Amino acid sequence: MTKSMVGKRPLLLVLILVAAGLVAARSVRRGETPHFFTPPPEPDPSPSVAPAAQRVAEAEPVAEPPAPAPPPVSSPSAQPDLFSVATSPAPGPFARSVLPLADGSAPDPEFMIKGKINSMRSHGPSSPYYGRTRAEVWFRTEEDAIAAGFRPWAPKG
Repeated sequence: MTKSMVGKRPLLLVLILVAAGLVAARSVRRGETPHFFTPPPEPDPSPSVAPAAQRVAEAEPVAEPPAPAPPPVSSPSAQPDLFSVATSPAPGPFARSVLPLADGSAPDPEFMIKGKINSMRSHGPSSPYYGRTRAEVWFRTEEDAIAAGFRPWAPKG
């Protein structure tokens, strides 16, 4: 009956690493550098190669091409605003819902209802859990949340 070596491979690897460590420790105690720790030899600088700064200084100057003229500007409003942030919030996965910002906050002040997708529960400002609920989607009104299939928070009983 033969046994599989699958379970013994990690043990074999540990034994090899321990043996290598012992060999390295013995070499260090003797004042030698283990052959697997020796750094590669330093490259021998050739006297025929000049330093890069000297070669650049000896090179002939190259004339730079003229800079392109800037495009004409008709008016400041005609220029696209490259740094503007999107004004409309990202649409959410439900009807009349939007996705929250990266920090979980509402993308616009008119979105007041927080929705949790796992529980399909919505929390308005009157909910005691409103402050600690991290919205996964936002709705403008409770009616929008109900139309999307969310149940509003209500006290038990």
